[in-house]
Order: sequence, then C-alpha cells, then structure tokens
Amino acid sequence: MNTVIFSTNKAPWGGSEDLWKKLCIDAKVLGFNVLASYIDHPLKHNHILELIDAGIAIQRRTPTSKHSNTSLTNLIKDTWVKKKNSNASGKVWREIYRFKPDQIIFNLGEAFEETFLWHYFTIEKLIQKKIKYKIIVHFNASEFPNQSKKDRNKFIRLYSNADQVFFVSNENAESTYRQLGLVSKKYSVVESQVEGLLNKKSSEMTNNGLLNLAFVARLNHDIKGHDIALDFISSYSGKKDVRINIYGTGASQNHIKNLIEFYSLSDIAKIHGFESDKATIWKNNDALFLTSKEEGLPLSLLEALHYKRTFICTPAGGISDLDTNYGFIIDLSHEQSFHKLLDNLKSDKGKLQEKALAGYNSLQIKKGKTYSETILI
Repeated sequence: MNTVIFSTNKAPWGGSEDLWKKLCIDAKVLGFNVLASYIDHPLKHNHILELIDAGIAIQRRTPTSKHSNTSLTNLIKDTWVKKKNSNASGKVWREIYRFKPDQIIFNLGEAFEETFLWHYFTIEKLIQKKIKYKIIVHFNASEFPNQSKKDRNKFIRLYSNADQVFFVSNENAESTYRQLGLVSKKYSVVESQVEGLLNKKSSEMTNNGLLNLAFVARLNHDIKGHDIALDFISSYSGKKDVRINIYGTGASQNHIKNLIEFYSLSDIAKIHGFESDKATIWKNNDALFLTSKEEGLPLSLLEALHYKRTFICTPAGGISDLDTNYGFIIDLSHEQSFHKLLDNLKSDKGKLQEKALAGYNSLQIKKGKTYSETILI
C-alpha cells in the first residue's frame, strides 16, 4: 500500500517528530511503500538520513509560507537524487499524486496547526478522489487559537471527514472535540511508545548527595513551563541540594538563560542542549521534572520510565490520565506542597525508586498492537 506520512510540524525536532520518524520506518518494515513528507529539517539531518538509509522516499518542504519550496529525494541504488525546487505549493501535491497514495497520514504536533490548514483545499480534493486520510494529534491547546470562525469550520470538516483520528490521550481528544463542537467522536487513543528494548540495568539513583532532576522538553516556555519550574525552585529554601538539568533546543533558549540569571540559579539550573543518548540523561538524573502548561503525552516521560526513572509533573494533557503509583503529579497552586515533596525526596530517594520500578514494570506487561500497527493497519 502506498502511504504518505505527512508531518505538519515546523518546530525544532521533538517527541512528535520522533514518533513521525518511527511511524515511517515501521511502515516500511511492515511492507508499506512510504513517502515521508516534512517541513524544514535539512536533508543531512541525522534523523532524515535514517529514513533515507531505510529506503524511504523523502519530500522536504521549506516553511517560508504556504507556497513552500519542495524537494523530493529518493534512494536509488544507494544514491539519492534531489529534484528541482518549485515556488508553487501545488508542487507538493503533484509529487504526492505521482506517488499514487492509497492513504495519507497527517502527523500534527498540535490539533489546530495553521500548517495543516494550508492544505485544506487539497484535502478537499482528497475527499472527492476518495483517497483515505488519517490524522494523528500529539498535543492540544487548552483553548482554541485566535482564528476565525471560517478556520474553525475548516477544522471541523477536516476532522469530520478523516477516515480515522488518533490522539495520545483521552484528555486531548475530549478537549479537541469540545472546542470544535463535534458530537460524533470517531477517534482512537493510541499510546506513544519508546523505541528499543526496555533498559535492564540497575535502577540505582545518583549518589552525589543532590536531588538531580531532568527537564527534558522543547525549549518553549509558553507551553513547556520552564519559567514555572525556575520560579518554584527559586523560592525553595533547600534549593542548594537540587540540580535542574535542562535538555532540549528551541526558540526560548535565550529567555530561559535570562531567567536562570534573574532568579540567581546559575549554580542550580543548567541548559545542556539536545542529548541524543537517553541513557546518559537518566544515568545522571533521579527523575523527570516537567511543569508543562499544555501537553500531549510527553515521550520524555515514557523514556524516563523505560530507564527506571519516575516523574514529577503538572497534570497537563495526557499526564492527568497517568497512574500516580508511577510518579508524582504536582498542583501549581500549592507551591509549599511541592517544596515539601522535594524535602521528602531529598531525604529518601527510595520513594523515587519505588514509583520508577512500578512504572517500568507497567511497560513490560502491556500487550497488543504497537503504536505504529494501530495507526497503519
């Protein structure tokens, strides 16, 4: 089956892009003929090279406007050939139609992405041509963005006519359909999954006399809440025994650096940038710490459990659905309760280890279709 897996996300590489890549590779392994279409990342980006090495056809779209340049790259006899760019957005779809797709899977970072609307009229043609399309949503804002009624109606039509819609949490699904006013809730919830075998190594915590917390997320404080985390830590009397290790890249990097200086946390909080070796992150940290304002279901949280680390998170998006036997869900309105939790965890890391192992064991007993199989088949 010819399948186009179309990413609409133009943000720096993050969890939803990891799952887009995984879906492309898994589809190829399952025997699908795959065209992976994406925005912006260079053709020599390591993740894109993985797709090329897997024999997947690549379509790169630049994010300058809805009339984006595109280039189609194919792996042919171990070499890849870059075709001419075109200024017409129609070039994207002419290339896709030449691929003769049986289905198109739209991978959305956010439920109401503007970049998804750019292709509204083309998707109308897909409906007319009876080409099936599916939608995967990794994140949903708590409120509908400041867009026109006309745009809302377009989103209603896009979601209503999709063959299938997938969300990573019930909370995000319900929120999306509520904001669109859709009565028919024809969606499925599919859990994100971490690649590779479960980590079998010891779950021992760090032993440097500190509570080491990893904030693993795209550097976007408006969504991920780095500003909240730094504010909470700055007012904590025992902060000298805590380290906040921030991993990721993004548009808020300079602002987060400034906040660290503003709160005089240079000895407490450090930005490490993107770390591809997940084992290194969790070897040096005792738990995941996220104060997200809005979320899907963070891949970094599942990765933490995979490496026998628990989480300390706000109840944003799909996090609110999680079993508290596996981690700590914190209330932003009770700062003192959060500080008391840190006191308890510093004095007894066994509590972290207990929840981490419960979460790890829960990953081992899950059966059934994988993330990719659920979406593709």
